[in-house]
Amino acid sequence: MISTSKTGLALVMGIAFVVSPGATAQDAPQIFISDGTDVCTAALVSLQVDTDTGNVSASVDSLEECAGPGTPSITSFTVNGNPSATTVDEGEAVTVGWDSVNTNGCSAGGTLQSWANQGSLTSSGSIPVSTSGLADGNYSLTLNCASGQGSIAASNNPLTILVQNSSVSGACDTRLPPAGMQRATQINADFPSANAFFFAEVFGGPFPGNFNSIRIRIPATDYAAMQFTTGDHPADALGEMQVVPVNLPNTGTNSKLWSISQCPGDFRPFVLDDEMGPGCVSGPTQGAFRFGGTNYRNDSGRCALEPNTTYYLNVFYSDDAPPATEQAHSQLNVDCSEFFCGDSMKAAVLGF
Repeated sequence: MISTSKTGLALVMGIAFVVSPGATAQDAPQIFISDGTDVCTAALVSLQVDTDTGNVSASVDSLEECAGPGTPSITSFTVNGNPSATTVDEGEAVTVGWDSVNTNGCSAGGTLQSWANQGSLTSSGSIPVSTSGLADGNYSLTLNCASGQGSIAASNNPLTILVQNSSVSGACDTRLPPAGMQRATQINADFPSANAFFFAEVFGGPFPGNFNSIRIRIPATDYAAMQFTTGDHPADALGEMQVVPVNLPNTGTNSKLWSISQCPGDFRPFVLDDEMGPGCVSGPTQGAFRFGGTNYRNDSGRCALEPNTTYYLNVFYSDDAPPATEQAHSQLNVDCSEFFCGDSMKAAVLGF
């Protein structure tokens, strides 16, 4: 048996002798200590051999220099900078990043095949990963790294991404947004990488969101159209998107038009009233937008939502009245005197 004063070090190689009391660490001979993989040295103070047992005991100076290999760990595993879940449009590449320490390499896995097919990875890195051709749904990403102490997994295994197809087709081909306006791609002032095409990305979770106040900032030439799918809510469910003006640089808090529709950028009450009921276009207002279950189909102050149905929450900043004709809809004007207009918004619901 060979032992030292550093627990866990497996092998000591040296010659049995005792250093003179007056010797310094610089004068002292060196002892080589190894765990089978890494080797370090330290100034030898004393080395003794028990002739009865054969055990060797060593004392060294600056013991911290011979600490051996560090503990392996995965310090980061993200998709688009997010360590939990992300929603993306089908075909949009995501960036997967990872960092680890004291590892010999990592491996990718999960149900997102474009990530899992990466196979062996370096200990740290960042790569773009495709979502082209994927059906709508959730996909998982896992990360495991190897070390001399065995395999370790990222603490947030698996990461997930929700792939949704935001392309417009069929009936929406003839339900175009107001002329000259663009659909905003980023409106969350605190999380710039959030995809504004999806409600869950902007508001931190599936409709009606995570109930935190989100600072919204929409470019002056844009409208927002955030896709969401309702759950199995009851007919008497109630909710509203509450708003509070915010103080953001170059951002106004003008009145706005709201709507919920089955096509993005649709503010046509003369169409939506027949399809969904009289309460799905609201404004111009600086206040809240109200919605509810199917019991409110005839309520002009609340938009009735079917369960398990996909909609768009639309908003743009304007003093224009809800349009009464197709021509008036195409001529809606943004009214935002700053580079952006915005508010702090959050959901307040009962039953959703």
